[in-house]
Amino acid sequence: MISRREFCCYIGALSLLRIELVSAESNSPHLYAYVTCGDNQWNLDSLPVDSPATVEAIFEFLSKTFHIKRVYWRGEQDRMFLQYVHFRSENPLYYDHFVNWLGYLHNHLKLNDIAVAAAHRHGMEIYIFDGLFDFGATAETSGSGLYPNVREDRLRIEHPEWVAVDRWGERLAPGPIEFCYPEARQALISRYLHHVTQYGYDGIFFYTYVENCGARYLDEYGFNEPIVSEYERRYGVDIRKHPFHKEAWYRLRGEYMTQFVGELHGALAAKGKKLSLAIYPPTPNYPESWDGSRVDIPQGGNVYLDWEGWVEQRIIDELFVWWRGEQKALLNRMVQVCKGRPVELTVAANKPFDVGWKPLMEAGVTPVSVWAPGFGIDRVSLESSTADALKNPDWRWRMQALADVTAGKLKVDASAVAPLTRDPHVLVRRHAMFALGALHAHAYVPLLETALTDEESSVRIGAAVALGKVNGPESPQRIR
Repeated sequence: MISRREFCCYIGALSLLRIELVSAESNSPHLYAYVTCGDNQWNLDSLPVDSPATVEAIFEFLSKTFHIKRVYWRGEQDRMFLQYVHFRSENPLYYDHFVNWLGYLHNHLKLNDIAVAAAHRHGMEIYIFDGLFDFGATAETSGSGLYPNVREDRLRIEHPEWVAVDRWGERLAPGPIEFCYPEARQALISRYLHHVTQYGYDGIFFYTYVENCGARYLDEYGFNEPIVSEYERRYGVDIRKHPFHKEAWYRLRGEYMTQFVGELHGALAAKGKKLSLAIYPPTPNYPESWDGSRVDIPQGGNVYLDWEGWVEQRIIDELFVWWRGEQKALLNRMVQVCKGRPVELTVAANKPFDVGWKPLMEAGVTPVSVWAPGFGIDRVSLESSTADALKNPDWRWRMQALADVTAGKLKVDASAVAPLTRDPHVLVRRHAMFALGALHAHAYVPLLETALTDEESSVRIGAAVALGKVNGPESPQRIR
């Protein structure tokens, strides 16, 4: 039996814990989150999205810590890839990733279904995150420096006439499908409506970049017959043969885009679902170039994105101001354009807790942060941890403390970390591996080697990485 004094100390400790948690969480701003599943599968420093346990952890963390009410989820894009894309086995690295690894995650483990259920269980909306212009490319197009290009949507393969073409009718654009074809628009609308409604999403969000470097110059593509004919009907010029007014051409292509936006919005709205689209601040009426490209050319071409007209016509539910450029200046303009309209404004925020967002948040703008290190929402507190957090009953604090040990922000003995290699929570075990590696804890190499057979792939990966820093004579054989 414990003494009265011990009991009072115990209650006091619980009270302090509650105060600690409440003080960290109750002042959280209105915030949304983006989970970039594709990047999380490739980047070691990203938080894992590779099992039911890790997916459940994402939504628990975001809900409990920041009371986030919407998540933009890129995982459904992978399911669409698996259903609609032709993968080229001649590119073995990416082929194996898409077909075998992602096929396992989404067809066997059902991670997208788990994400939707977890989001709704925590009172969150969940939106599909997908590319508006990115439908893969022909084999000779460079993606990430490897050939052939690993993927191409079967719509492009089966209907090459739907792909944006150059003025000589020879080269097909690397990425987009041209929206001037009603049949193409309908095929895509049917696809998106199916995935939003069949799998229980609340909406769909589109970014506008294309992940390849295939376009050689800005105005290379967009000379499809319906566009050429309509331009000549309006202005008396064959744009394939004679000089022409490029802005009028951009806006004509944009008219077909607006038709697509309106048709998709109508189909979604009939099912109670929402449509969101990224607006790129450096060129807010045109698509974005790929962040990874060496040439600042939007692969989709300069299709005019008439977001002001979409607001006026009430065919868009959310305008999402993307990274780069003068985000705040564009948002201030959008606040005025959208006043009195049923359009939500959101912004991708590198530093979502920066006080500079406060005036815009008061005007109704919601920052969106990323479930990844460096964006703030992978931490329970922005402050560095104390050693006591390693014993906190809440896994989130244990995970953060271990991350701080790995980063050198928290100094502890490896003996305080070692027990957490057997922690019941997957993310705590994973971070314990990294922490022991950072501490060069030779005495605990056997624990790292044992973790190579952990049930969770992210923990096994963490153990292998740690053994690259601290290891024993049997480690290479154990890793193999």
